[in-house]
Amino acid sequence: MDQSGPRHFRRPNGRPAACDPCRARKVACDHTRPICKRCLRGRQGGSKCVYSESALPSSSVSTSPAQQVASARPKPAFKVAPPGIRRPQRRRAPVRRGYLGFTSFSSVLEETVQSLSMVNGSTPDYSQHTAGPRVVQGEVRFSDLPLPLQEMAMYVLSCLPGQPNAHMAFNKTPHKIQDHFYLGVDRVSESVTEIFATLAKHDERATLEAVAEFLCANTALPLPDVHTSAIDHIEQFTGQNLRWESLGLLWAHLERVGDLINAMRTRRVVWLDDRPDHEASQTCLTYCVELSKYFSAGNDLLLDISRRQGTLLSIFDGDANLSCAYVTGATASMLSYLGLHVLKNPDGYQPSSCSENKRRLFAQVFSGDKLSVAFTGRPPLISRRYCSTSLLLDLPDEVLSLDQETITRAAESLDSKGWNTDGAVYSATVIRARYICAVVRDELLEMALVPDQDIPREQILAVREKQIAVFADFPPALHFYPSNLADASVATPVLHSRLMIKLEHLQNLFFADRLLRLSPSSHDMGDIVLTSFDLLSVALLFWTHKDRFAATSQHFEWLVIAYAVPAGGILCQELLQPSFNGTHPSDPRVSRSSIVQKLSLLVGFLDWVHPSAANGDMCVDCKVIIERVLNEHLNAAERVESDGPGWLAKEMEWEGFQTQLDFNLELLDTFDWLRTDGS
Repeated sequence: MDQSGPRHFRRPNGRPAACDPCRARKVACDHTRPICKRCLRGRQGGSKCVYSESALPSSSVSTSPAQQVASARPKPAFKVAPPGIRRPQRRRAPVRRGYLGFTSFSSVLEETVQSLSMVNGSTPDYSQHTAGPRVVQGEVRFSDLPLPLQEMAMYVLSCLPGQPNAHMAFNKTPHKIQDHFYLGVDRVSESVTEIFATLAKHDERATLEAVAEFLCANTALPLPDVHTSAIDHIEQFTGQNLRWESLGLLWAHLERVGDLINAMRTRRVVWLDDRPDHEASQTCLTYCVELSKYFSAGNDLLLDISRRQGTLLSIFDGDANLSCAYVTGATASMLSYLGLHVLKNPDGYQPSSCSENKRRLFAQVFSGDKLSVAFTGRPPLISRRYCSTSLLLDLPDEVLSLDQETITRAAESLDSKGWNTDGAVYSATVIRARYICAVVRDELLEMALVPDQDIPREQILAVREKQIAVFADFPPALHFYPSNLADASVATPVLHSRLMIKLEHLQNLFFADRLLRLSPSSHDMGDIVLTSFDLLSVALLFWTHKDRFAATSQHFEWLVIAYAVPAGGILCQELLQPSFNGTHPSDPRVSRSSIVQKLSLLVGFLDWVHPSAANGDMCVDCKVIIERVLNEHLNAAERVESDGPGWLAKEMEWEGFQTQLDFNLELLDTFDWLRTDGS
């Protein structure tokens, strides 16, 4: 059946095509047929308004804006060949099933192959019979991507330096830091600058589409996870191999999410005009991860970016938020998918940049999972029982960036336990220590979170003694001493790391003491008051010396809830129901007066956190409770003497707190003294 009327042509993205005059002048067209209103109002009265089908991109010939820019562009100085001249195929690696363990079908098939080899006398080669790689023949066309992915890509690119919505700038100041991560950030920055400089003379949107198409094509190519040196590894995601994961690295570096040492160093990427926009960085990092996942089945670099994304969400959304749970869950799944949890050192192990990077990633993800579990009380995503990856060696980042011979010599200089012997604190030093504490914490969390089990006191005490032993076995360079605060020779990153390791050690003791106190055979506060006093004292140092730790102040909101508030809850209980008179019999530092002083500082710390912060509502609630405890305690000294030390807990009927107050901190929730249900 013949249908009359104008035929409405559409562009590859589905939008109506503009008329020829509007397209030539690059102005908005309202697509009115047969003559658009803009042309009708013009001098020609619409006589030149034509909708030409020949002007539209053909389905058989690639003429997208990105390709038009590439075809018209002279040979650039940038090493990456322009899109349209060098067109990487969208090749996906052979269907990668990831790590498959003992219970998988693969394990049984491998046993069958071994049996066949015993019968035939040799191991048959079945590689030619396996399914071939899933290769999507053809080019990665930006216009063919789903519209949400196109918008993600355009937004991320528009926020880069020199672009219309720029939020960051590259720090070109020379530096002496030569570790793997910093070298990678510098090389990515150079690559981004060069590729945009190559396309600087072309239309803005076409330029962004060309760059996006180039990044998508590279990200679709497999990223080898075996390399001989750090430089080889960096070259796999920079220059002509620039990927979406590479841009994610820039946003993570901008927000100082990585490890404790690098977080305190001078950044190679800074906020434009010193105006932070954390929402933009969080969005861009999330988009980079999503774009990478669309094209890639997973790799070590993507795992690292995903881990950093989880840290960023923890800071700005809070650990209890579902968005943070999604990302940490995806990171843990990718870790086991890549098999990084079963990297046991073989006999005669020779460390390399690649192998040590994998062990570092595992330790960081494992430790991060234990921090999240301690905060939320939710079951862990990774258990030590299913992991056999060996502990990373205490090698400097600078050494791992050098040749294999240098790495081997550095490994030979370590002590028998893998620590460096020069008394320095490297990123690997801190990651090792935190991982060792995390393994002990995994045992404690297992006791605390498994329901309906009676844990013998001896078992809890054994784990507590283990934590004391492993902490005492740490190198002297990792131990914090109060004199460090006034010692200018102690670098701020080192001091920050010592404090964090001290906090994690004390938190493990806190969990053990809390389990001991809650055991059926215990009726006293035991050492938990002393542990809580120390835990709160160390946590408060970050606030009382906040100028020195200004570079990581964005972590303070999480830190006060994770470490200071639980300890403060125990000390509040001690004020309400004293377990000793005067000073503590085991530690003269702990008295009624010193407890009040520490809690008063904690109130100031909580008040410093803005209510709109990720954990701001928790901080407000905790501050109100602690203030009321302090007020009642300070105003009721005489009545305590006359009516007994327990009167305050019996008569507290506070408006707004008469029902159970639950901070959803589970194991950390030390405010159970507020509950009226008798639980």
